[in-house]
Amino acid sequence: MTRPVLRTIIGFALVAGINACTNGEEPLVRTESLQEKLPSIEEAALNWRPDAYLVQAEVELLSGDSQRSLIVAGFQSPSQESESLMVILDQDGSIVTERVPHTVPVRQTEPILNEHWELDTSDAFEKALSEEGRDYLLSNPESQCSRLVLYRNVRKPGEPVEWSLSLGGCLLEGLFQRTTIDPITGEILSRQNFP
Repeated sequence: MTRPVLRTIIGFALVAGINACTNGEEPLVRTESLQEKLPSIEEAALNWRPDAYLVQAEVELLSGDSQRSLIVAGFQSPSQESESLMVILDQDGSIVTERVPHTVPVRQTEPILNEHWELDTSDAFEKALSEEGRDYLLSNPESQCSRLVLYRNVRKPGEPVEWSLSLGGCLLEGLFQRTTIDPITGEILSRQNFP
């Protein structure tokens, strides 16, 4: 066998070995695609109020055989000041709505529209996840209340839409790290570690 042929065979074997190692890898967490599920979630909100608009969407990061909901989305309506709506997508694919009464008039915000975000959940997760965050998820796979949240940051001028990745346990004191990214470019806007 000539050297060029031998090199070619070795090269193919290396590529096949690398592909076999990476293709069988279990993902750290599972996330539901917000882009795919949002139309049916919005349909449920429009049954509540025809002028309902999205103000926030939480996508759970699921590991193992977690039984939590996949997506929880918050909606408001300019024609309804005394309540808002939560739309919950459960793991069995069912959609549940819950009206949330308000004793003070709802503070209306600008709707989150599709053109305000391009990165879907898996891309947003990968862009926001740090090496420390990856290590945290690997060492704490079962005790997670970690989530991705698409929201409008009302504390910043212009109230931009952001993705926020919060990693941690189910209590506030269990919060490990919070990262916010631009939902179109994936640029990291902030990262905060907690003791």
